[in-house]
Amino acid sequence: MKTITYPVRLIEADYQRVVKEAHRRRKSVAELFRDLVTYGLPALPETPDYEAAQAAWDSLGPPPEVNYDALPENWRRGFSRSRHEGKG
Repeated sequence: MKTITYPVRLIEADYQRVVKEAHRRRKSVAELFRDLVTYGLPALPETPDYEAAQAAWDSLGPPPEVNYDALPENWRRGFSRSRHEGKG
């Protein structure tokens, strides 16, 4: 294999996509750029629409109250009321 070094011009948004994807794949940015040279930038997955995801979570409303005392004993093992109330 031959190593070639050359400058690459990317807009900041594309560079940040590469950095985030490299972090997600637990690869170095250089390794991901090697993949991009082979497969091209369109091979990266689309950036998720976080605003739409947040709107979906917001539409669900508040989380339900859980009565931990009503759970079967084998489900409660290892859980204490103080852990669920933030006191433990």
